[in-house]
Amino acid sequence: MHYSAAIVALFAASMAPITSAGLTPEDIKEVVADGCVNNIKFSSSFKTNTGEACSTCTFFDGSLLSSFFDPKVENVCVDCGVADNSCTNLEIVAEFENSWLMNFIMLTSSAMPSDNDPFKIIIKASDDKNTWHTINESDLVFAERKKDNLVLFNNNLKYNIYSISFQRKNTSTKICLEQYGLVESYTKACAANLFGGITGVDLLPYKWTMLYGHGSLTSNDAKPELWLAIDEGSYIRRICDSCPTTSHKEIIYKRLTPKGDFDFEDLFLSNWFSKNSGAGTNIINKDFKLYSSVEDALKDQNAWEYCNYDHPKHVGFPDGCGPEKNVSGNWNSLINGNSVKDYAFYLLN
Repeated sequence: MHYSAAIVALFAASMAPITSAGLTPEDIKEVVADGCVNNIKFSSSFKTNTGEACSTCTFFDGSLLSSFFDPKVENVCVDCGVADNSCTNLEIVAEFENSWLMNFIMLTSSAMPSDNDPFKIIIKASDDKNTWHTINESDLVFAERKKDNLVLFNNNLKYNIYSISFQRKNTSTKICLEQYGLVESYTKACAANLFGGITGVDLLPYKWTMLYGHGSLTSNDAKPELWLAIDEGSYIRRICDSCPTTSHKEIIYKRLTPKGDFDFEDLFLSNWFSKNSGAGTNIINKDFKLYSSVEDALKDQNAWEYCNYDHPKHVGFPDGCGPEKNVSGNWNSLINGNSVKDYAFYLLN
């Protein structure tokens, strides 16, 4: 099945000079060029887990390939008849006229039962459809129905062609989604690049939601209920204005394993432990990684090497963890009065 689309997201270049960035209107025009104009050709196919083409699955209930990109469509489903069908994967290939760097994608769960959610996604990239590079392979878990799920991955190269494979659960006959946000990912990434080129300010094409703020970073916008949403693949960011060490002014925690029985609110705010009484552990470079910037976290580079845990006097995140060795005096706690004072935690969503 094939589907084509054109992206047109032109940005006005006839604005007043941006003196703070030192750019003239002519400079801006050069940065903007043709804006984010691009042409895309989509195609889809069904495959087995070994990559062989198969034809025993079909779009059903009015679903089409184009439905994945139509915000008015609630459920886009594929039916494979029986659960033990060897035809397990729906692959969607997007061929862009102009290459771009993709390192995140937004997927939206359907209103159908979670049994019909894809089990796994595999994202590959190519310039010629002959040589493919796997840039993401991960299990897919939606916390709720009709909710967005941001998938981040490490990719530092531009490609013209991207494919995504949705693998069906072996207990289900169907694969259902609401949206595959490839077009939105492209336009957000392109707009962020244009903004950075014009202003010199890096703008992330996704947002952080505050979990908790303390001292000068206290905010009524915090959403503490989202502590419960932290799980494998989550990114947590701590900003600490009163931390004395530069590497600890911003720390990114990336969760690598399922959360088990951890209470992340208590873990980060008061008791930085390596394990709890139930399931799950919290060991550096096994269960999580730490970085000193969002860029390092997304590129999986310069990960911290050292952590300690389990302080008996209610020491919270990150205790003495550091890029290479123990670094003291940068931890927060709601209980221990020696805590730093001005800090906030955010969840990437």
